[in-house]
Amino acid sequence: MKIDDDRIVAELEKLAEFSDAPPPAVTRVVYSEQDLRAREYIKELCLAAGLAVREDAVGNTFARWNGSDTELAAIGTAPSPFTSEDFRAVHPRPQRRAP
Repeated sequence: MKIDDDRIVAELEKLAEFSDAPPPAVTRVVYSEQDLRAREYIKELCLAAGLAVREDAVGNTFARWNGSDTELAAIGTAPSPFTSEDFRAVHPRPQRRAP
């Protein structure tokens, strides 16, 4: 399998256009117009690649490459929905106690 670096960069740059902030920042508030447009773009890419796409009740998108052996278990991966700032807000570091 050959990786098309130019295509990957172009697709990521296109995805970054769906932002509420000027470049180089990428900011999308969940369920905003930009977020929904970005999600639709990702779904289009997945469908064009031959993946089966579904979305759950809260908007998580799942893309699956169905293999030829249906007896084998699926392997899954997912990006974190949090930015580092969001993660720190939800999971603050514990404060160290003085000795």
